[in-house]
Amino acid sequence: MIYHSNPDYIGEDFSGQVVVQQVLSGQVGAFRSRDFDGRDIVASFAPVPETSWGLVTEESWAALTQSSRRYGQSLLLLLALGVMVPTFIVAIGVKRIMWPIRELIGAAQEVAGGNFDQRITATTGDELEELAEQFNLMAAQLQESYDHLEREVANRTKELATLNTLAAVVSRSLNLEEILNDALDEALEIMGMEKGQAFLLEDETERLILIAQRGLSDELVRYTARLPWGSSTSGLAAREERPVFREVADYPESRLKDLVQREGIQLVVSTPLMAKGKTVGAIDLGSQTLRSITPEELSLLAAIGHQIGVAVENARLYEQAQELAVVEERGRLARDLHDAVTQTLFSASLIAEALPALWESDQDEGRRLLAEMRRLSRGALAEMRTLLLELRPAAVVEASLGDLLRQLAEAVTGRKDVSVTVSVEGQCTLPTDVHVALYRIAQEALNNVVKHAHASQVTVGLCCSSSLPTGAGEGQQKMVELHVSDDGRGFDPSSISPDHLGLGIMRERAQAIGATLEVESRPGHGTQVMVAWKGVRTDD
Repeated sequence: MIYHSNPDYIGEDFSGQVVVQQVLSGQVGAFRSRDFDGRDIVASFAPVPETSWGLVTEESWAALTQSSRRYGQSLLLLLALGVMVPTFIVAIGVKRIMWPIRELIGAAQEVAGGNFDQRITATTGDELEELAEQFNLMAAQLQESYDHLEREVANRTKELATLNTLAAVVSRSLNLEEILNDALDEALEIMGMEKGQAFLLEDETERLILIAQRGLSDELVRYTARLPWGSSTSGLAAREERPVFREVADYPESRLKDLVQREGIQLVVSTPLMAKGKTVGAIDLGSQTLRSITPEELSLLAAIGHQIGVAVENARLYEQAQELAVVEERGRLARDLHDAVTQTLFSASLIAEALPALWESDQDEGRRLLAEMRRLSRGALAEMRTLLLELRPAAVVEASLGDLLRQLAEAVTGRKDVSVTVSVEGQCTLPTDVHVALYRIAQEALNNVVKHAHASQVTVGLCCSSSLPTGAGEGQQKMVELHVSDDGRGFDPSSISPDHLGLGIMRERAQAIGATLEVESRPGHGTQVMVAWKGVRTDD
């Protein structure tokens, strides 16, 4: 060292220092390091040209960076501002963008909750404002649709309630006149009208037959009692198979128009009564004031017309079924008269014709034939009584079960020369259904004896008894046993159908009253039918 700011270092050997080695090697440069006192410095070095010397300078790092630190603070402040200001501006922009979006989301939630009056106000002048306008338009359309739906639901609810009420009214009876009277009252109330008529269509004459009316004069009632198909609004409704309405002033000049105007009627609504695609009648409703008829009211009237039409058709079918049942019952009675009473009386008449001549030659045979004629007459009388019971079912309930069994036995004896013994033990006061079921079972069993058994001896037994109560508060237990047995040819139960010989019918009757039925038979050993019923009797 030939020179140093610190004289103590002059003459010292610093060849081991990195900076000295670099400068002696001819390098030029600078780097940050520490001096001998440990201070932070910047060492700069360069060789002296044309000599073996080198120049090394050391500057304090703190002194070198003192001015730049002041600029650094300013730069740091500017950097912070450069970060914060854009962030603030972006936040403001995002807030301006998100505010209408959040309002849109909130409005959508309100609409989803059913508040269709919700609207959005946006003045951004961009796509968000257009989106808000579209949302407001959608909300208005939803409100309109919801209001329309509420009206439709209210109308449908009213229609269903009306039809339900009408169904209850028309189902109370199967009488055509009652159905149409009740239906006319309901229709007038539903439509708020004052006068009306109900007709049935007569297919043969194509005339509407007046069945019911409300508020009309006798003159109009007489005129419309048998209304031609095509001379009125009801005829038009029947032909077109839909409700129609018409102002009376628009009617063609006719006697009908004059009569209707005298009633003060200004508007007529006609509804066809439909069943299975066919017109069965019509209902006319008259209003004394002009009013509009809405499509909903026409739809309701059409539904009413179909419902009443079905009720009318059911009533007609019921009447036809009753008529058919009467015809079938008459046919059955005629067959029974022919098979039993007629043949029995014919046999008795033959005996009566032959008896005078036979009595002259053989009185013993004459006495036997007299007894036979008496048996046939008693049997015919019993058969007639049985047939009369069929004509008056209430008589079956009124007669005692023992008397009914004896009457059946006499009828069997009259039809077949069979000895029938009837035994009755105890008093049998039974519920009506049990009483009738036991009678029918005995009747079927005895019919089987006549038709199939070829028996000479038949026994009918009825036993009625009461046991002690089975528990506290319970009445006496009524027990009834009925048996019909014969000494005929019998049959093998396993070889015939369970429904053969009326067995199925007897079992069904027994099951209906909770009784048990057993049939025992063997070929050549006769047949026995046994019925047992138990029930609680709480009265004396």
